Amino acid sequence: MQRDDKDLHEEAAEMTRIITAQCGLLDIITGTQQKLRRSVLAKDWESLAADLPALETLSGQFAALEAERDALCRAILGQGSGGDFYLLLDRFPGEVRGDLLDLYTRFKRKLLESRRESRGLRTYLKIMLGFLQGVFDSAIPNRRNKVYSHTGAIVHAAPESLVLNTLL
Repeated sequence: MQRDDKDLHEEAAEMTRIITAQCGLLDIITGTQQKLRRSVLAKDWESLAADLPALETLSGQFAALEAERDALCRAILGQGSGGDFYLLLDRFPGEVRGDLLDLYTRFKRKLLESRRESRGLRTYLKIMLGFLQGVFDSAIPNRRNKVYSHTGAIVHAAPESLVLNTLL
């Protein structure tokens, strides 16, 4: 089925709207991730607890936009296409193609920035979890033998009960 130029221009405008919205959302998500990282580093747990639901909401909005963009790609290319954006660009006229490519490149760059920020926070939390697990293992040794997961990693049992005297 061959699409006429009017349909392609309307679809390009819709694709531009979706990707622009995704770029704006990624800016907000990256800012929130940076705020989360600062909260963790400053040990500001109230701020962290307040920002996590906002990040989940933003992630849901981003997923909805991604599904909308994928559906539009499949509508233009056909269901068996897999939604390849670069294949989609070949369908648009030259003047629209360049603008969409620039916008999509900006979107991908922002997505990589968000992934980098997320990976940094995840790495920090993983290191801190390992450190705290080591402290708990040293302070409160388990009476049981070590248990290993199916991948060979040591599975730590949760401390049975612990009462700390905070009055000094």
